Amino acid sequence: PRAGEVTTLKDIVVCDFPQDHTVVLGSLSFIFLTLTTIFGFIAVFSPYNGKSIPAAGLFRCTSLLVFVVIAV
Repeated sequence: PRAGEVTTLKDIVVCDFPQDHTVVLGSLSFIFLTLTTIFGFIAVFSPYNGKSIPAAGLFRCTSLLVFVVIAV
């Protein structure tokens, strides 16, 4: 193979390939996606100056509801 090293043992050929960081980067991407989603919900629904907007009031607005459904 082009990228790997061939090791030949008696009747077996083993190819050793360099480590691939794709799985680690994909996992980190998923973790950060989850964290940003959680922080986004906290930012929208947390009270500001002691006043909070009821969720029912937020979702009466059709465009906001469509945005949240598509975003999630």
